[in-house]
Amino acid sequence: MRHQTLTIIFLLQLFLIRIISAYLFPETQISQVSPQGVSYWEYLPPDYQSSYDTYPLIIFLHGMDERGNGTTDMTKVMRHGPPKHIKNGHDMGFFVNGKKEHFLVMSPQTASRSWSMTLVDDFVKYIIDNYKVDKNRVHVTGLSKGGGSTWAVAVSDANEPNKYASAAPVCGWARPSKGCVIADRGIAVWAFHGDTDGTISISSDQNMINAINNCTTPVASPKAKFRIYSGVNHYIWNLAYSVDHSYQNPNMYEWMLMQHKKEDKIETEWINNGSDNLTSISNLN
Repeated sequence: MRHQTLTIIFLLQLFLIRIISAYLFPETQISQVSPQGVSYWEYLPPDYQSSYDTYPLIIFLHGMDERGNGTTDMTKVMRHGPPKHIKNGHDMGFFVNGKKEHFLVMSPQTASRSWSMTLVDDFVKYIIDNYKVDKNRVHVTGLSKGGGSTWAVAVSDANEPNKYASAAPVCGWARPSKGCVIADRGIAVWAFHGDTDGTISISSDQNMINAINNCTTPVASPKAKFRIYSGVNHYIWNLAYSVDHSYQNPNMYEWMLMQHKKEDKIETEWINNGSDNLTSISNLN
């Protein structure tokens, strides 16, 4: 009995610590576990606890080197992408059309060599149902293995009806035969790849982008975008996931904020003060 009491007290203390840290350190990610057993980093916007608003959501799928056991390996997930920026103090807030909005960011971990589409779909459903998510602005992105899974999640049979406003695969492997599924679902796409990638050929993303934009029934709307980094290999994480305008303007997150699920498409315009194509980037990894 005494052991059970101590266990309950410990769990209550852990719960209180998590609640207090969410208020005092809003840029902190908290390790959570879904009912399906998926471990993930949870990031809540600074005003999440005090607001009745819903928020745009980013689902981030890590790459091969960030696989882990969901406990002691969870810090691996924070090596790249949105979890890295949050760890470094970014509040995931961005200005678009004069308005600053913050993202919810959920970053799961898998121990497998590939992401299970059923696992990801169940996880996303759980997040949408249990957090204050704007269901018209759910975005999925990932790098390398996670980039390929970003494509796969978007075209998966499990993603019917479609949940995603946008998909942003970073140097991922794709199946061009599924390009018109993206067009049919109206998912906005911005893919990123280095043109000297020797791990996953740029042709994989290029062929998928072409397949989407060449669809006639239906015609892709919006047209898929492709960012090519000239002279750069597979390791483009810092470029694609940059939170400023060093490598693209708008950056990935600002672009995501402009995207809405097909049923509630809102047309926005962006005055682009930068170039849409990079001609030469080197020594950046």
